[in-house]
Amino acid sequence: MKIKWLVLVIAFVILGFFQELIKVNVNYVIEQGSLIEGFFDKGYDERITALADSKRNNPFDYYHSHTPINALQLLSLGQLKALKWLLTIVFVVIFFLLNRKALSWLIKDARMNKWLLSTYFISFGSAFFIYGLGYAFGSMDLFYNISRKMVGALQSPVPAMMNWAAWQLYIQQSKK
Repeated sequence: MKIKWLVLVIAFVILGFFQELIKVNVNYVIEQGSLIEGFFDKGYDERITALADSKRNNPFDYYHSHTPINALQLLSLGQLKALKWLLTIVFVVIFFLLNRKALSWLIKDARMNKWLLSTYFISFGSAFFIYGLGYAFGSMDLFYNISRKMVGALQSPVPAMMNWAAWQLYIQQSKK
């Protein structure tokens, strides 16, 4: 019993670090590359050199000191942005499955699957709506950051913890 929980916690941690490494790399290439004139017209080696030159020498700034994934230098700006969306969806699905597994071990009621699925749909839908508001009002930075945090929470054990707590309250109120 304890081994399965240990494996699940390790999966959450490793997946979280892996996801962070990939997303920081993609965002770094998009953001820093966009600041370098003609970056996306350069060749592979030129891009690697240009990004290496743009890094700040601060070992405590993960954004500038992360291990680069050089294969990203082969992608265009459009491909990087599409990859960013694809990665978000893939990691949301993977974390949904991990959260579902955790809840299935804690709560032996099939309704919990609907609760968790509803949490994901409502949260993801709300984040997408907020992102759309930012687009409509021309305030993308503010609204994007809010929606990004909401979707980021879905890529963690937070949904399982919230649903477990809500379930406990539901059960407690049902007994009254």
